[in-house]
Amino acid sequence: MKAACVLSVTMLCATGSYSQFPEDVLRYSWQGLGVGARSMAMGTAGMSFLDDYSAVYWNPAGIAQSRMSEFSFGLGHLSYQNSATYLGEQSSFSNNQTSLNHIGLLYAVPTTQGSFTVGIGFDRVSEFTTGLSFDGFNSMGSIIQSWAPDGLAYPPDLTRAEALELARVDTNAGTFISPIADSVNQEGKTLEGGGLNRFTLSGAAEVARNLYVGMSLNFLGGSYSYSNRFTESDNMGLYQVFPFDYSSLEVLDLVEADIRGFNLNAGMVYHFARYARFGLSVKTPSWITVEETFSSDAISWFDNGESAYDPTSGVTEYDIATPFVFSAGLSGGTADFTLAGSVEYIDFTQMEFRNPTSQVLASTLLGLNTDIKEIFRPTVNVRLGGEIRIPESNFFVRAGYILLPSPYDGDPSEFDQKYVTGGIGFMVDNAVAVDLGYAHGSWDTYRQVYAGAFTEVEQITTHTFRGTVVYLF
Repeated sequence: MKAACVLSVTMLCATGSYSQFPEDVLRYSWQGLGVGARSMAMGTAGMSFLDDYSAVYWNPAGIAQSRMSEFSFGLGHLSYQNSATYLGEQSSFSNNQTSLNHIGLLYAVPTTQGSFTVGIGFDRVSEFTTGLSFDGFNSMGSIIQSWAPDGLAYPPDLTRAEALELARVDTNAGTFISPIADSVNQEGKTLEGGGLNRFTLSGAAEVARNLYVGMSLNFLGGSYSYSNRFTESDNMGLYQVFPFDYSSLEVLDLVEADIRGFNLNAGMVYHFARYARFGLSVKTPSWITVEETFSSDAISWFDNGESAYDPTSGVTEYDIATPFVFSAGLSGGTADFTLAGSVEYIDFTQMEFRNPTSQVLASTLLGLNTDIKEIFRPTVNVRLGGEIRIPESNFFVRAGYILLPSPYDGDPSEFDQKYVTGGIGFMVDNAVAVDLGYAHGSWDTYRQVYAGAFTEVEQITTHTFRGTVVYLF
């Protein structure tokens, strides 16, 4: 089966009130581009060979491979571009985010034998930046029918369509009277923002000749924001008979979430030849608490100048657990050339909602945990990269490729996230390293506009730029 958009909330228009979706836990489970310009330029394949601060994210054992201390600072910029088709009409939209990628300190403790390195830092481990714009003429449906289907039995509670005076009930028949059913113009704009950060404490040591082990304790925090403005209008003037002299409606949905949690990751690196290394790492589930404030305000207008308003708002809190991440990597080459690859295994069916704050929310989340088992699947991420040093210089050229398969069961390959990466780096007096990296991402997706209505396809393109400065001492 195909499934809704990765890293986006299903639009709230269907119910008029906010509720959780499987995408809410997927957002915090996704393995992205990590930290560091050098790592990203090499396809984030540094599981075995990275020895700078970025190793703390991929395999903390790597920081013990360097005998020098370092201070590292990096910035990142993400440009997200969406070309969406809805009801046969194509629209384009973009959303950009610039943020601190990381700031970290590694200290190589003086030892008489082997090595021991400790680290502390702040990382931006993922961005939630997305965007969508759509505009089309719907000859077959209206959002009003998702709230109050004409001729079907009405529930005991007041629906949004009734609150907006867009539907009435036949008390004798026990059914909706809802004649606004099709031939309306629909448009919308969606923005998502925020990101997941972590404060990390790490340590690594050479415990035997050429064998390094390390661990990081990570405290997670961040925010998520969502806004969606959906409008529908009778541009053709088909609905002019009172009381359904419909002109237009607008729904504005907002979500603000605060995130806090923690996880651990640990790993090992073994040098089995002079330039050949093998690495393993495991990242525990992230145990995260999410506090959300949400609102959904709808207003309808009529040809006679009247309007109706239906506001909804609230606060909710719940916990989530992300899956384990198991990784392995191999690298080799010469003094001036490195080729590396790594794979990650993630079973997305192990994502889980936990500890809802109300009994009503508990029943909803229990059903979502069942849905997660049915619609997601395990995946294997593939990361490849290389680096070459220009002869007789301190200048490096890098390139890589990343494949992140869709976690939804049955999705075709077009829905897999694919990145082509590249970058350069240079050293100044063997004390300062400057690295620049770029990643071009592309994939297809789609998402629900409201119950029964979906974008036909969304072609996503991302441009990620990073710059890192490292001072060695």
